[in-house]
Amino acid sequence: MTGTDAVKVPSQRQSLTEGNKNVSDLIEEDVSIKWSGINGAVSGNFKQVEDYDLFGHEENSGHFFPFLLDKSYTGKPITVQRKGGKAKTQADTEWILRLTDDTATEYDVSCEQTKIAHLTFTGATLGV
Repeated sequence: MTGTDAVKVPSQRQSLTEGNKNVSDLIEEDVSIKWSGINGAVSGNFKQVEDYDLFGHEENSGHFFPFLLDKSYTGKPITVQRKGGKAKTQADTEWILRLTDDTATEYDVSCEQTKIAHLTFTGATLGV
């Protein structure tokens, strides 16, 4: 299972399990992913978030993208790596990504060394 079947934008009403935020605190309702195979082009309006305690002190402000993985990935090691950045691996189906490079940010999502999604944000509109 990859791409559109594997990665979803959560509902605006959904609360996030980490960081004391709701999805609606991070993104607008128009955020979506357009898929071509495993390549996902994320577009829509991202809110400017301040003092997000989920991330370290130097990274607690900016634009963040929450996404959910299909339940078939529950308990499996998921690795998320930002282009040019460090990889993070954990067994979780809820992820929150920081758009470190603004709309030029790119992330790869893998499970057990198999890439399941490549996310880009060139279509995102970043709030100030």
